[in-house]
Amino acid sequence: RDERLGWMGDASLSSESMALNFEMAPFFSWWVRHVVLPEQRAGALPDVVPFVRYGGRPADVSWSAALPSVAHAVCDVYGDTETYREAASAIAALVDEVGVEARAGLGKMRTPYGDWCPPPAR
Repeated sequence: RDERLGWMGDASLSSESMALNFEMAPFFSWWVRHVVLPEQRAGALPDVVPFVRYGGRPADVSWSAALPSVAHAVCDVYGDTETYREAASAIAALVDEVGVEARAGLGKMRTPYGDWCPPPAR
C-alpha cells in the first residue's frame, strides 16, 4: 500500500481531533468537496481520495464514515454549514448504501480493513 495516498480511514478516525487542535477549516472544506465529486460521478465513495491505484469502491464501511465525520467536524467546530450542505446528498447516499449492506447482515458488510478500523460489533 502506498501510505502517501488519501486513505479515508485516517480521516475518519482523526477528523474531530484535528479540527479541535489545528486550523483545519480551509483544508477540510476542500477535502469534503474532493470526496463528494468522485461519489457523484461513480455513485459510491472510494477507500482512497483521490481514487487512484489502491483501495476499493464502495469503500470499507468504517472508512467511508470519513465523509460525515469530517463534514460534521467542519460544521460543529468551525460553524461552516455550507460545507455540510454541499456534502448532504453524498452523506444521504452513503447512509442508504450502508443501510442496504446492514440489512443483508452485519457479517456481510464490506470491512476489508478490520485491522485498522474495527468492523461493527456483531
